[in-house]
Amino acid sequence: MGNSASQAVGSVVGSVVDGAWNAAASRGWLFTQLTRIPTTEEVAWLRKLEAKLTQKMRSENTDDVALLSRIWESAIAPELVNSTEDFSLCTQSWRSYLGFQRDEPLSDIRGGGRLAGEAILYFCESAKGQMLLQKCLTRRRAALAKSATDGTQTFNSYPLAPAIVNCVRNIGAMFNICTEYGGTVDFTMTEGDIYSLLAKGEEGFFEAVVLSMEIIDSLFEAEGGGYMSFPSVNKRALVMLEHQLKLQALKEWEKSESKL
Repeated sequence: MGNSASQAVGSVVGSVVDGAWNAAASRGWLFTQLTRIPTTEEVAWLRKLEAKLTQKMRSENTDDVALLSRIWESAIAPELVNSTEDFSLCTQSWRSYLGFQRDEPLSDIRGGGRLAGEAILYFCESAKGQMLLQKCLTRRRAALAKSATDGTQTFNSYPLAPAIVNCVRNIGAMFNICTEYGGTVDFTMTEGDIYSLLAKGEEGFFEAVVLSMEIIDSLFEAEGGGYMSFPSVNKRALVMLEHQLKLQALKEWEKSESKL
């Protein structure tokens, strides 16, 4: 896709979000209800999310190994139907199929703790996540086929699992359970815009991760799938995600108000 075409597609993706945001913003005072400190129930969920974010996954922890095994069965095992390879904590398949940077996935997950591991699992087991995973795998197959034909090697996808870990950190900062640079925040007394999403508990957080990956994937395709474009895609996706999450938080707030 040429530069002008990719810019046009990217503009359309952005305008859809901005259009919805502007329509909602025109409702005025409703948005002021979003900026507040968390409720007691939301604080309880934030504590759980924070604890998992800082909980290091370990190869000797049976629960952590079980979680990785479920990720393997959801995302990698279906690609190995003609192989004798079984689940392993260290194998090139983690890199080949999920985009981990090393053969040992725990090294990449470290930045987001147990929360990142659960987010990857949620992504791999959700319908929307599976669709995005298959798109990434299709890109990989196309690259391998092209390489076999003409010997060229082209980066035509992004590192999926590390991108999810990065989304966990970014969304964690939006929920004030961490800072952009890894510090801590007293979220009990910190105002935020999207606490209402915790009406769904942890699922609200994981749904935000999947949404973030949907935006990243759309923008990545709009940019033509180039390696050098990925950093800018991440930045643009984060802005769009913030808009979308505020819209969803507004809907959750309105639901709660309608029940009163």
